[in-house]
Amino acid sequence: MHRTSVKTLVKANDLQITYEGSALDTGEMNVRELAPALLAIGDLLTASTQVLRAIK
Repeated sequence: MHRTSVKTLVKANDLQITYEGSALDTGEMNVRELAPALLAIGDLLTASTQVLRAIK
């Protein structure tokens, strides 16, 4: 059986998310449109963390 030691899978401190569109051109964005995107990003980060912790 081959075993691989993984010390650091990800080393990052910054995350930048950029939104574009006509609503932002005027400095306005409907929170009801923004909220689902932010929740989805949170779900993605939670799932990613769980996967990375399981690999260690």
